[in-house]
Amino acid sequence: MDELDRKLFNDLSEQVEIPIRCEYVIKNALKNGKRKNKNTIKNTVLVAARTCGVIFLTSGIVFATTKIYENVWKEPEKVDSFYGDNYEYNENELYGIGHSKNIDISKQNAITKETAKIRFEEILKKFGYENEKIISIELADNPSDDSLFYRATTENKFLIDIDAKDTRNFKIFTDIAYKDIEDCRGTQEEVETVVEEICKKYGYDLSKYSHKEVSFNISQSAFENKLQKHISTEYSPEDANMWRVKYNTEYNGVVNESEEISVGIVPGINQLEHFIYTDKAPENTDIIIDKEKAKEIAIVKEKQLNIGYNIKDINIELDIVGINGNAYLRENNFEHYYESVTTENYPLNKLLYYRVEEKIRQVWRVKLKFEQTNNSKYNEDSFTYFIDTATGEVVGGE
Repeated sequence: MDELDRKLFNDLSEQVEIPIRCEYVIKNALKNGKRKNKNTIKNTVLVAARTCGVIFLTSGIVFATTKIYENVWKEPEKVDSFYGDNYEYNENELYGIGHSKNIDISKQNAITKETAKIRFEEILKKFGYENEKIISIELADNPSDDSLFYRATTENKFLIDIDAKDTRNFKIFTDIAYKDIEDCRGTQEEVETVVEEICKKYGYDLSKYSHKEVSFNISQSAFENKLQKHISTEYSPEDANMWRVKYNTEYNGVVNESEEISVGIVPGINQLEHFIYTDKAPENTDIIIDKEKAKEIAIVKEKQLNIGYNIKDINIELDIVGINGNAYLRENNFEHYYESVTTENYPLNKLLYYRVEEKIRQVWRVKLKFEQTNNSKYNEDSFTYFIDTATGEVVGGE
């Protein structure tokens, strides 16, 4: 038995999910082997396994160890002139927001505006702001992926966002930043204690978050004082009148920015400035494709473009990202891609996008750095490929 045979046979157990089209092959192989000796049965199963291996490969399924990984990349939707005639941009003193006109939610598993309003009211009530009156609700899309969100504002300048497809994910910003908080001060230790109490009060368990980041903003008066006295712009926590404590999950030592609780606090008075909750775990955390294989995939993909770049350096690191259509655009319409990223003030209404499904994936970020030359028609400093750690697919780039 060669190494491939051994791996296929040993990995083929009852715990492995088998596509329906493979069941007939395997069941018949086992059925026909009932009266045969052990070695013959094993050989028969190997034939079945190899047959299924071909099916896996031709149907876009990756068979590795004891798991089956279906390819995650699907043909993206071409979005031409997102910022054209069907685009509208609304701006007020709180924010600016742009989106397509008349977004069709019927095929996107998104909630209605009426349901969104109910959810907004639930969030306001949960945090003790039930008397806030909602004055506007807008639905926003974007050209890069199929995510949607609703945004609401209130009479007192509160701003709330909710995910239109998974309303557990939300952001709320209060009106405290518009009030006089210049002299509010507190220590980091005090702020962290208050934030932990807030999370506990509103039912958010921090135990699953292994990464914590604390940051602050200094008051306007402290900032102006430093400018007037030409003091170093290194800011001290003693000057802070706004703190943020952010919690994230980690996988394989990588922080997932899409699983997050972020709390903004005004110290001293301990008033909430913002609360953000996002619960989007990566769909994959196994590393089936190692770093060297990811490097090879990226180099092969780059050579297929036949641009003529010479790669002078390669940086590779593990990351968790939302997939995107950038690499697909670069591969399928390089002239447009190159012109849009190298032309200053390129017209927004001429931008071309490829919209993908919203997915959070663990990837290898393979950054290819190119030699600069005057002899080439094109000159990019670099391009980074996102190589999926489970399937080896290119699932985006930047």
